[in-house]
Amino acid sequence: MKKKCKVVMLPANEKANTLALYTPDKHDVVREVLNISNHNQRLYGGEPDCQHLYILSDDEIKEGDWCLDTLHNDVFQFGVFRGSSNSNKKIIATTDKSIQQSEPDGIGGSTSWFYPSLSENFIEKYVEEYNKGNVITEVLVEYDMGPHPEWTPDYNNPDNPPVITYPKINPENNTIRIYLQKQNYTREEVIEIMLKFKKDTELYSFTEFSKKYGDALTVPQMERKWIEQYL
Repeated sequence: MKKKCKVVMLPANEKANTLALYTPDKHDVVREVLNISNHNQRLYGGEPDCQHLYILSDDEIKEGDWCLDTLHNDVFQFGVFRGSSNSNKKIIATTDKSIQQSEPDGIGGSTSWFYPSLSENFIEKYVEEYNKGNVITEVLVEYDMGPHPEWTPDYNNPDNPPVITYPKINPENNTIRIYLQKQNYTREEVIEIMLKFKKDTELYSFTEFSKKYGDALTVPQMERKWIEQYL
């Protein structure tokens, strides 16, 4: 399944070797130019403004998750430095290597690991489209489904743990799987989408459909979830 997520580019607090932005007010360019790394700084007349990419979701935010305050473009760790707000969005992947997760190791210390990142192919595509004036602001991210890790069996529900969704991670390079949203569809593609929707709504009961495509309270919400994941 796929979920619609936001893409945000923000200035880096340090000299990052991921994205380099050259602007007319600071460099010898007539319009903004985005490069991978800073290898063109001599060509463009000075050091660039280093940038990071963040992928944001509407997933539930829990203590320890990293978030973006979309009102102030401020990155923070939820529950550590501040609490909840409607303007907060969960970061599910980023090029910012300073963002890490950690958990107790059971012997008085902790284990840390990097947040999921973005594939080189997507970063290259983002740069290519940015320099065309087509800034990518939304993508589809592939998600997996599985039992809730904190679920404990009880007498009334011994065998049916609640199902959660989470971004699918490529274990080889710790990247999420990103797909660009289509802007135009052929007649054949529209027919295929309609047939899939018909099949899904006929194949599953309302409860099964909700489990497969995410919690939904009403039929319109269920339909909207399906659209978000496939269009």
